[in-house]
Amino acid sequence: MLKLIIILILIMSFVYIFTQLNTNSLNRTPLNRTPLNRNPLNTTSSNITQPLITQPLITQPLITQPLITQPLITQPITTPPITTSPITTPPSINCIVSTWSPCNGTNRTRTFTEGINGGRLCRVDEKITTETCNNCQVSDWGSCDGSTRFRTYTEGTNGGRLCTANEKIISQTCSDCVVGDWGPCNGTNRTRTFTEGTNGGRLCTADEKITSQTCSNCVVSCINKKPGISNYIGFNSGTKTFTEGTNGGRLCTESEKLLINTTCFDCFIGPWKDCQPEHFGARFGWQYRDVMQGENGGVKCSQEELNPLGHKRPCMITPDSRYWARIPK
Repeated sequence: MLKLIIILILIMSFVYIFTQLNTNSLNRTPLNRTPLNRNPLNTTSSNITQPLITQPLITQPLITQPLITQPLITQPITTPPITTSPITTPPSINCIVSTWSPCNGTNRTRTFTEGINGGRLCRVDEKITTETCNNCQVSDWGSCDGSTRFRTYTEGTNGGRLCTANEKIISQTCSDCVVGDWGPCNGTNRTRTFTEGTNGGRLCTADEKITSQTCSNCVVSCINKKPGISNYIGFNSGTKTFTEGTNGGRLCTESEKLLINTTCFDCFIGPWKDCQPEHFGARFGWQYRDVMQGENGGVKCSQEELNPLGHKRPCMITPDSRYWARIPK
């Protein structure tokens, strides 16, 4: 910058001196000189030689003009302002490490940019761009032992998907198929229930899902019945046999199995007998009838038929009765 100022000063000095020299040359007056007339008579040249007439040299006085000195006008040297451009220093940048990408189940990646211009350089661990990772892994449930089943899980690592609360459950109650017992046979069918296996427990088979089944109790019957020779009208007799209960029906007792192929009788209810006076000479009395329970597999009488009140009823002595004559007249 100092050299530039000096050069500018020298150039301005030379310009100023050159300007002054031009000004002085313009102010000077030229000398008045009369040209020499070599042929004053204005005659033409001829072969006659004229005598040389010389005139005295008239010397004009040298008129000099005073040198007018112009005042030296000095102009202040205008120094242009020194414009200084700021020195631009590139900014320092520290090491930049990106975030890890999502785990794809086996690994994840990232990038890094090294620090420059004095910025912090990346460490060795920051320059790692690939890293193994694992998502949450849950095993299958084990077999149900009748009450509980188990499984395991491995938590996700290095940014892998973490296990949910449900996936962290490692034990679970379970049950195998449970089939209830058959109910009693009602003479025609019996029933039962079943509960299906849960949470991996053993499921019920098709047979175990059957909830209704026909059945029969022990039946002792009188077969080949025919009217027998008896004092009772309608008395039926036959041969005793039995049919064992099936599908859980009541089995025959030993007594029911005895006397097989012996005579059997159905329930017998005899006719009403003659009206018998309540006392000697009474006009009113009672009628009776016989009831005999079935035996050896014969048809049984109902409780109503066995009721003693059902075998006796009041009656009146009529003229055709053999007790009519005993009634006082």
